[in-house]
Amino acid sequence: MKADPILKVKAGALAFSLLLLGSLLSFGGQGQPPAELVRLVDRLAGQLDIAIQHAVLGRLAADLGDLKVQAHQVLNVLVGRGGPGYDPRFGDPGDGVGLISYAQQLGRAVADLEPSYKLIVANILFFSDSAVAEVRLSLRTGREGEAREGLYRALAFLLSARGCPGDLPSEGGVRTLLWLLAQGGPASP
Repeated sequence: MKADPILKVKAGALAFSLLLLGSLLSFGGQGQPPAELVRLVDRLAGQLDIAIQHAVLGRLAADLGDLKVQAHQVLNVLVGRGGPGYDPRFGDPGDGVGLISYAQQLGRAVADLEPSYKLIVANILFFSDSAVAEVRLSLRTGREGEAREGLYRALAFLLSARGCPGDLPSEGGVRTLLWLLAQGGPASP
């Protein structure tokens, strides 16, 4: 059975109207996200970039000892001061708050917003928690190959947490969220 072209146009117009309405409602009709939300996402993005940088440095490390120093720094950036496994002896190239803490704060900040934001934050938390687990595996092993593989998997999770602008919310990460905020909401093309 062939679909009626007029019905397709009507359905498209209805979908567009709903997306436009969702865009207007996503930030209380203001069209702009709250400044504090944007600052929080920026902080999270900055910590994520630092964690990615040190994961890459760890993957390029000359030996197991250097790799573990970088892995500890990645863990410190992810969990923050006072977080499980945080070890100040290895330094903290981050701000000490912890990427996980920022992601949890972000989850609370978007709790009353459009569901796309909550989905993206859930992705960020899942990928960040998975990266923590892989870094811990990397730190526990005494075999260099296993440590490198664990750090490689952690890097993959961190890159997934970063995402790309324009990703679907179901796949998105920090860059997706930044892009959506800049566009004024998830309904923007």
